[in-house]
Amino acid sequence: MKGTINLSLYLVHALLIALHGFCDADWVGCHDDRRSTSGFAIYMGNNMLSWGAKKQATVSRSTAEAEYHVVASTTAELMWFLNLLQSIGYCLPPPKLYCDNISAVSMAKNPVFHHRTKHIEIDVPFIRERVAHRDLLLEHVASPDQTAYIFTKPLCSAKFVPNRDKLFIGSLSP
Repeated sequence: MKGTINLSLYLVHALLIALHGFCDADWVGCHDDRRSTSGFAIYMGNNMLSWGAKKQATVSRSTAEAEYHVVASTTAELMWFLNLLQSIGYCLPPPKLYCDNISAVSMAKNPVFHHRTKHIEIDVPFIRERVAHRDLLLEHVASPDQTAYIFTKPLCSAKFVPNRDKLFIGSLSP
């Protein structure tokens, strides 16, 4: 939070409204209990609607598992926003969710991996069903372009400031 007291979120009017999100996990980020940290950001157009970071409830056995858990929780959040907006009359395209872990994206799209994913048994069918029905478009994003990176890892100012700017945060007027 240091150096951010004069910053605020900006909301801008947009003609094209679409939901999209970014999610990331820092596998075994806590050296005390070996739990991973999840982070996400959800946008409607360029406006950030929701964001968060928290320690995962269970210890993940792989980076793909940690990423898959955050994909599942972010998918649930995206579906909640989609249902809310549809209930008040908005007709939106399926939201896109960006994840920087190729294995997690592949698990969601490829049912052949099922025998390797029994340890994340609940999340797998939830996400696969959303992807198969095209309720969610899950895409890979390169790590440098991962907006949620700022929520999961401590960053030096050279990396923090560009990632903070991706959140559409700007200076307050004096």
